Parts: sequence; C-alpha cells; structure tokens
Amino acid sequence: MLDDRITRLGQALQAEGFDAVALIPGPTLTYLTALRFHLMERPMIGLFSAKGAAHLVLPDFERSKADECPLMLHLHTYGEQDQERLPALRAAIKALSLERGRIGVEPLGMRFYESQLLREAAPEGQFRDASAVLSSLRVRKEEVEIAAMRRAVRIAEKALLETLPLVKIGMTERELASELMVQLLRAGSQGELPFEPIVAAGPNSALPHAVPSERPLQAGDLLLIDWGARWE
Repeated sequence: MLDDRITRLGQALQAEGFDAVALIPGPTLTYLTALRFHLMERPMIGLFSAKGAAHLVLPDFERSKADECPLMLHLHTYGEQDQERLPALRAAIKALSLERGRIGVEPLGMRFYESQLLREAAPEGQFRDASAVLSSLRVRKEEVEIAAMRRAVRIAEKALLETLPLVKIGMTERELASELMVQLLRAGSQGELPFEPIVAAGPNSALPHAVPSERPLQAGDLLLIDWGARWE
C-alpha cells in the first residue's frame, strides 16, 4: 500500500515538474509513511523524490519509531546540539541531488523554522507550492481508508449514544465534553482525536468552534455537539 502511494506520488511530482516534496509531521507524512510524529521544537523533515526515494531527517530519539516504518526509509539523525540539525538535512539533500532541485512544500503546513532550514540546506533550490499534487493524491481513497473512515464513524456514534443519557441540567459544557472524550476512548478511538470535541449550550451554541466552558447546562438550552473519532 505505501509503496503504491510513493509510486503515485513520484508520478504526480514528475508530471508537475517537481524533483521532490518536503514534508513535516502531519496528515500527509503519515499518509506516506504510516508514522505519526508530533510537531516539536526539534525539526523533522521527510523528503520524497520524484524517483521514489524517501529520506527522513529526525532526532536520534525518534529513530526507533522510524525503524518500524514498512517503507524503505533512509534516515538522517541528529543529536541534542542545534548545530547538528543542518548537516543532517544537507546530507539528505545531497543524497537526493536536490541542491538545485525543484522542491514542493505544503504552504499551509510547512513551518517557518523548517522552511528556513531547507533554504539553508539547498540555497540554490527552488521551493514551490505542491498542494495540488498532494491533494490530488490523497483525494482518491483506497479501500483500507474507506474501511477506516467507516470504523471511525461507528466509534463516534457509539460514544455519542453512551454520552447522551449522561446529559443533565447543571453539568457544565466542560464536564460533558470530558465525558464524551472518555466514551470515545472506551468505544475504541485512538488516543489522538481528530479534534477536541465542541460542546456548547445556550448562547454559546451560536459561536463557531466554541470551546467548552464552565457554563452549566440550563433547561431549554440548545445543545451543540461536534465530535469525531480516529481510527487508522
């Protein structure tokens, strides 16, 4: 499955004139590697070439997780010293011959820090928006993805059905949101939810993306619940 995704990515990159794409932790990196990393103060950058090679720059302490990837990943690790980061990235850039390459990025996902490191590692490189290439790749859902989405829906439905009988006048939005999160985990959701549940009552229900507050639920309130489960 992952090999097929890498192959399709390479074909799409070549068709649009890219030599590679650079990614940081997020949905697209997980899609290509099946690895889930958190954004942190230490940079982690995946480089995927149009020829199908995959390189990952990461801290030493994350190597054991990267070793679990079923994909053939070339790892470039660095230690605790800040000055070790750029050489590791330069090694990956050199291995893929990207010193003057056309490298795609996700503008809405790439942080300024990693963007600067990439430009330092490949000062003669050309960095371009690869959003269209990556979105066209991910919009085509495979059977395994559809099955995972359906499983997540069933988990979310079960969690809500277990939560609704617990709703009572006087409990706060935050208490209800906490109970919903517990039920999501009990129903089988993975620990990292797609987003924090929104529970808003009364006037708060009119607020877009409201944050659960200490406001108690009152009789006659309109209750808004926005939630989801993760299953991959």
